[in-house]
Amino acid sequence: MDKPKIIEHVHKPLDFTLFDARWIPCSARFVVLGNHARGTGALQIYEISKGSVNLVKSEEKRTALKCGTFGASNLQQRYLATGDFEGKMMIWFVPINVIIT
Repeated sequence: MDKPKIIEHVHKPLDFTLFDARWIPCSARFVVLGNHARGTGALQIYEISKGSVNLVKSEEKRTALKCGTFGASNLQQRYLATGDFEGKMMIWFVPINVIIT
C-alpha cells in the first residue's frame, strides 16, 4: 500500500513566526498570518505565478495574529476574520486586485 507523500513545489523563507496560512477564495493567492520577534503581527499576501511565489502585500499589525478564516463570508466577498493573542477578532476585506488597507 502506498503511503501519502508531501511534495514541496516552492520554498519561501519568512522573517517572522508563521501561525496560519489560508487560500484566498477563487484566486491563486494566499494569506499568511503570524508574529514578528518584537510582538507585532504579520499579515502577508502571496500570489502563485509561473511556478513561483511572489509577495503582493505585507502589513505589520499592532498585535500578533494567531489564526484566520474566510469562512465568515461567501466566495465573492473575501472577508478574512483573524484572531490575535489579545483575544480580539478582526474582519478584513481582501479584494482580489489590491489587498488590505
